[in-house]
Amino acid sequence: MFSKLIVILPLMLSYLFTDRNWNRSWYNSLNKSSLDPPSWIFSIVWPILYLMMGYSLYLIINRRDNSALSFNRLFSLPIIIYCIMLFLNITWTNTFFTKQNVVAGFKQLFILIIFTLFTIFSFYKIDRYAAYLLIPYTLWLLFALYLNGYIVANN
Repeated sequence: MFSKLIVILPLMLSYLFTDRNWNRSWYNSLNKSSLDPPSWIFSIVWPILYLMMGYSLYLIINRRDNSALSFNRLFSLPIIIYCIMLFLNITWTNTFFTKQNVVAGFKQLFILIIFTLFTIFSFYKIDRYAAYLLIPYTLWLLFALYLNGYIVANN
């Protein structure tokens, strides 16, 4: 049962720890890229990406070559890197939107992309499909880095 809940873990954590009371008028007043998508896109894309991230983690934790969920597997380097990646992802929203710190948000997003790449490489050694599931997330992060960078440069 626990291993199946792993799939929705990133989505649940994001929901629990993201401040949804941020100042929307502040964000709307910023000079944004013409590529900035409408806000409703985010409510579609992020749940899909979080589910893909969760399924990726599920594949790593439930490898067929390991019959039982072990303590050592939960605290292995790939899982620790994944958890750091997830933490950076969740806290970026608060850094950027709640604290309105676009420069710190940009730096955090850059570090998040590095940890995401580390996660992909470490997952690839264990399960290629788990690594591939993180590629759309990485592309979305690169797009977010561009959008965040545009805001830093033009505000």
